Amino acid sequence: MTSVQRFGLIPPRRAANEVIDQVKQQIISGSLKPGDRLPSEQDLALQLGVSRPTVRESLRALTSMNIVETRHGEGSFIASLQMKDLVEPLNFLLHVDDDAIHKLFEARAFIEAGSARLAAERASETDVEELRELVNLYAQHIDDLDRCVQLDLEFHRRIAESSNNPIISSLLDSFVTLSTESRRRTGSDMTTRKSAAHDHEVILRAIAEHSPDKAEAAMLKHLEHVSRALRNKG
Repeated sequence: MTSVQRFGLIPPRRAANEVIDQVKQQIISGSLKPGDRLPSEQDLALQLGVSRPTVRESLRALTSMNIVETRHGEGSFIASLQMKDLVEPLNFLLHVDDDAIHKLFEARAFIEAGSARLAAERASETDVEELRELVNLYAQHIDDLDRCVQLDLEFHRRIAESSNNPIISSLLDSFVTLSTESRRRTGSDMTTRKSAAHDHEVILRAIAEHSPDKAEAAMLKHLEHVSRALRNKG
Protein backbone atom coordinates (compact mmCIF):
# COMPACT_ATOMS: atom_id res chain seq x y z
CA MET A 1 0.00 0.00 0.00
CA THR A 2 1.28 3.46 -0.87
CA SER A 3 1.19 6.49 1.39
CA VAL A 4 1.20 9.75 -0.54
CA GLN A 5 1.09 12.87 1.61
CA ARG A 6 0.71 15.76 -0.83
CA PHE A 7 -1.79 17.92 0.92
CA GLY A 8 -1.78 21.72 0.66
CA LEU A 9 -2.41 24.46 3.18
CA ILE A 10 -6.06 25.35 3.69
CA PRO A 11 -7.38 28.79 4.61
CA PRO A 12 -9.49 28.92 7.81
CA ARG A 13 -12.72 29.59 5.88
CA ARG A 14 -14.58 26.38 5.02
CA ALA A 15 -11.71 24.41 6.53
CA ALA A 16 -13.53 21.10 7.09
CA ASN A 17 -15.05 21.09 3.61
CA GLU A 18 -11.67 21.86 2.09
CA VAL A 19 -10.07 18.92 3.90
CA ILE A 20 -12.79 16.65 2.50
CA ASP A 21 -12.29 18.06 -1.01
CA GLN A 22 -8.52 17.51 -0.88
CA VAL A 23 -8.92 13.87 0.13
CA LYS A 24 -11.44 13.35 -2.67
CA GLN A 25 -9.13 14.97 -5.22
CA GLN A 26 -6.26 12.72 -4.10
CA ILE A 27 -8.50 9.73 -4.77
CA ILE A 28 -9.66 11.04 -8.16
CA SER A 29 -6.07 11.73 -9.24
CA GLY A 30 -5.01 8.24 -8.18
CA SER A 31 -2.60 9.47 -5.49
CA LEU A 32 -4.74 7.71 -2.90
CA LYS A 33 -6.18 4.27 -3.58
CA PRO A 34 -8.41 1.85 -1.65
CA GLY A 35 -6.49 0.51 1.34
CA ASP A 36 -4.00 3.40 1.50
CA ARG A 37 -3.35 4.74 4.97
CA LEU A 38 -3.88 8.44 5.63
CA PRO A 39 -1.43 10.47 7.73
CA SER A 40 -2.19 10.76 11.42
CA GLU A 41 -4.53 13.52 12.55
CA GLN A 42 -1.55 15.51 13.76
CA ASP A 43 0.38 15.15 10.50
CA LEU A 44 -2.68 16.00 8.43
CA ALA A 45 -3.34 19.07 10.55
CA LEU A 46 0.26 20.25 10.03
CA GLN A 47 0.22 19.60 6.28
CA LEU A 48 -3.14 21.26 5.77
CA GLY A 49 -2.59 24.11 8.19
CA VAL A 50 -5.78 23.42 10.15
CA SER A 51 -6.59 22.30 13.68
CA ARG A 52 -6.80 18.67 14.73
CA PRO A 53 -10.52 19.05 15.59
CA THR A 54 -11.08 20.20 12.00
CA VAL A 55 -9.26 17.14 10.67
CA ARG A 56 -11.24 14.92 13.03
CA GLU A 57 -14.53 16.44 11.86
CA SER A 58 -13.54 15.94 8.22
CA LEU A 59 -12.55 12.31 8.77
CA ARG A 60 -15.87 11.63 10.47
CA ALA A 61 -17.69 13.09 7.48
CA LEU A 62 -15.61 11.03 5.03
CA THR A 63 -16.30 7.93 7.12
CA SER A 64 -20.04 8.61 7.00
CA MET A 65 -19.72 8.75 3.19
CA ASN A 66 -17.91 5.37 3.23
CA ILE A 67 -14.87 7.00 1.63
CA VAL A 68 -12.65 6.55 4.69
CA GLU A 69 -12.66 3.78 7.28
CA THR A 70 -11.09 3.99 10.73
CA ARG A 71 -9.41 0.95 12.24
CA HIS A 72 -8.96 1.06 15.99
CA GLY A 73 -5.30 1.33 16.90
CA GLU A 74 -4.20 1.53 13.25
CA GLY A 75 -5.49 4.81 11.86
CA SER A 76 -7.63 5.96 8.95
CA PHE A 77 -7.59 4.27 5.55
CA ILE A 78 -9.20 4.84 2.17
CA ALA A 79 -12.18 2.47 2.00
CA SER A 80 -12.94 -0.02 -0.75
CA LEU A 81 -14.84 2.64 -2.76
CA GLN A 82 -17.29 0.03 -3.98
CA MET A 83 -20.40 1.48 -5.60
CA LYS A 84 -22.75 -0.25 -3.16
CA ASP A 85 -20.91 1.31 -0.21
CA LEU A 86 -20.67 4.80 -1.67
CA VAL A 87 -24.40 5.02 -2.37
CA GLU A 88 -25.42 3.68 1.04
CA PRO A 89 -25.75 7.17 2.65
CA LEU A 90 -28.13 8.15 -0.15
CA ASN A 91 -29.99 4.89 0.33
CA PHE A 92 -30.72 5.95 3.92
CA LEU A 93 -32.07 9.27 2.65
CA LEU A 94 -34.46 7.43 0.35
CA HIS A 95 -35.89 5.59 3.36
CA VAL A 96 -36.82 8.81 5.13
CA ASP A 97 -37.54 11.29 2.33
CA ASP A 98 -40.33 10.51 -0.13
CA ASP A 99 -39.37 13.45 -2.34
CA ALA A 100 -35.90 11.93 -2.78
CA ILE A 101 -37.50 8.72 -4.04
CA HIS A 102 -39.45 10.66 -6.66
CA LYS A 103 -36.23 12.38 -7.73
CA LEU A 104 -34.70 8.92 -8.08
CA PHE A 105 -37.47 7.98 -10.51
CA GLU A 106 -36.68 11.06 -12.60
CA ALA A 107 -33.05 9.97 -12.77
CA ARG A 108 -34.01 6.39 -13.59
CA ALA A 109 -36.21 7.62 -16.44
CA PHE A 110 -33.24 9.32 -18.11
CA ILE A 111 -30.84 6.41 -17.68
CA GLU A 112 -33.14 3.43 -18.14
CA ALA A 113 -34.95 4.76 -21.20
CA GLY A 114 -31.60 5.18 -22.94
CA SER A 115 -30.49 1.80 -21.66
CA ALA A 116 -33.56 0.12 -23.18
CA ARG A 117 -33.00 1.97 -26.44
CA LEU A 118 -29.41 0.77 -26.73
CA ALA A 119 -30.40 -2.75 -25.70
CA ALA A 120 -32.88 -2.84 -28.59
CA GLU A 121 -30.09 -1.86 -30.95
CA ARG A 122 -27.39 -4.16 -29.58
CA ALA A 123 -28.93 -7.12 -27.73
CA SER A 124 -27.81 -10.54 -28.90
CA GLU A 125 -30.05 -13.59 -29.13
CA THR A 126 -28.55 -14.76 -25.84
CA ASP A 127 -29.39 -11.42 -24.21
CA VAL A 128 -32.98 -11.68 -25.40
CA GLU A 129 -33.33 -15.25 -24.15
CA GLU A 130 -31.98 -14.33 -20.72
CA LEU A 131 -34.38 -11.39 -20.51
CA ARG A 132 -37.25 -13.66 -21.57
CA GLU A 133 -36.35 -16.11 -18.80
CA LEU A 134 -36.47 -13.30 -16.23
CA VAL A 135 -39.84 -12.11 -17.54
CA ASN A 136 -41.24 -15.64 -17.30
CA LEU A 137 -39.85 -16.16 -13.81
CA TYR A 138 -41.40 -12.90 -12.64
CA ALA A 139 -44.80 -14.01 -13.90
CA GLN A 140 -44.40 -17.43 -12.26
CA HIS A 141 -43.51 -15.89 -8.87
CA ILE A 142 -46.08 -13.09 -8.93
CA ASP A 143 -47.31 -14.12 -5.44
CA ASP A 144 -43.82 -13.85 -3.90
CA LEU A 145 -42.94 -10.19 -3.17
CA ASP A 146 -39.29 -10.80 -2.28
CA ARG A 147 -38.69 -12.91 -5.39
CA CYS A 148 -40.43 -10.34 -7.59
CA VAL A 149 -38.26 -7.54 -6.22
CA GLN A 150 -35.15 -9.60 -6.92
CA LEU A 151 -36.27 -10.53 -10.45
CA ASP A 152 -37.30 -6.96 -11.24
CA LEU A 153 -33.87 -5.68 -10.21
CA GLU A 154 -32.18 -8.36 -12.30
CA PHE A 155 -34.37 -7.61 -15.33
CA HIS A 156 -33.40 -3.94 -15.34
CA ARG A 157 -29.75 -4.77 -14.70
CA ARG A 158 -29.76 -7.27 -17.56
CA ILE A 159 -31.17 -4.66 -19.94
CA ALA A 160 -28.29 -2.38 -19.00
CA GLU A 161 -25.80 -5.16 -19.68
CA SER A 162 -27.45 -5.74 -23.07
CA SER A 163 -26.69 -2.11 -23.98
CA ASN A 164 -23.00 -3.12 -24.13
CA ASN A 165 -22.07 0.10 -22.37
CA PRO A 166 -20.17 -0.55 -19.12
CA ILE A 167 -20.79 3.00 -17.85
CA ILE A 168 -24.54 2.53 -18.12
CA SER A 169 -24.23 -0.85 -16.41
CA SER A 170 -22.31 0.75 -13.56
CA LEU A 171 -24.88 3.52 -13.17
CA LEU A 172 -27.70 0.99 -13.17
CA ASP A 173 -25.92 -1.00 -10.45
CA SER A 174 -26.10 2.08 -8.23
CA PHE A 175 -29.80 2.47 -9.03
CA VAL A 176 -30.36 -1.18 -8.12
CA THR A 177 -29.03 -0.48 -4.63
CA LEU A 178 -30.93 2.77 -4.29
CA SER A 179 -34.28 1.60 -5.61
CA THR A 180 -34.73 -1.60 -3.59
CA GLU A 181 -36.82 0.16 -0.95
CA SER A 182 -39.13 1.86 -3.47
CA ARG A 183 -39.57 -1.45 -5.29
CA ARG A 184 -40.66 -3.14 -2.08
CA ARG A 185 -43.15 -0.36 -1.36
CA THR A 186 -44.77 -0.42 -4.78
CA GLY A 187 -44.45 -4.17 -5.24
CA SER A 188 -46.35 -4.88 -2.04
CA ASP A 189 -49.50 -4.30 -4.08
CA MET A 190 -50.48 -7.24 -6.30
CA THR A 191 -52.05 -4.95 -8.92
CA THR A 192 -48.73 -3.15 -9.32
CA ARG A 193 -46.83 -6.42 -9.66
CA LYS A 194 -49.22 -7.62 -12.37
CA SER A 195 -48.83 -4.30 -14.17
CA ALA A 196 -45.05 -4.64 -13.95
CA ALA A 197 -45.23 -8.18 -15.35
CA HIS A 198 -47.14 -6.87 -18.37
CA ASP A 199 -44.75 -3.93 -18.80
CA HIS A 200 -41.77 -6.28 -18.75
CA GLU A 201 -43.29 -8.30 -21.56
CA VAL A 202 -43.81 -5.16 -23.66
CA ILE A 203 -40.22 -4.00 -23.05
CA LEU A 204 -38.89 -7.45 -23.92
CA ARG A 205 -40.91 -7.58 -27.11
CA ALA A 206 -39.51 -4.24 -28.26
CA ILE A 207 -35.94 -5.31 -27.51
CA ALA A 208 -36.44 -8.65 -29.28
CA GLU A 209 -37.79 -6.77 -32.31
CA HIS A 210 -34.76 -4.47 -32.18
CA SER A 211 -37.04 -1.46 -32.09
CA PRO A 212 -35.27 1.33 -30.14
CA ASP A 213 -38.22 3.74 -30.21
CA LYS A 214 -40.64 1.13 -28.87
CA ALA A 215 -38.19 -0.03 -26.20
CA GLU A 216 -37.58 3.51 -24.96
CA ALA A 217 -41.30 4.30 -24.90
CA ALA A 218 -42.13 1.02 -23.13
CA MET A 219 -39.53 1.64 -20.44
CA LEU A 220 -40.77 5.20 -19.84
CA LYS A 221 -44.36 3.96 -19.58
CA HIS A 222 -43.28 1.24 -17.14
CA LEU A 223 -41.47 3.72 -14.89
CA GLU A 224 -44.46 6.07 -15.01
CA HIS A 225 -46.75 3.23 -13.91
CA VAL A 226 -44.49 2.41 -10.97
CA SER A 227 -44.01 6.07 -10.05
CA ARG A 228 -47.78 6.62 -10.07
CA ALA A 229 -48.24 3.60 -7.80
CA LEU A 230 -45.66 5.05 -5.41
CA ARG A 231 -47.39 8.44 -5.36
CA ASN A 232 -50.71 6.75 -4.61
CA LYS A 233 -49.11 4.99 -1.64
CA GLY A 234 -47.78 8.31 -0.36
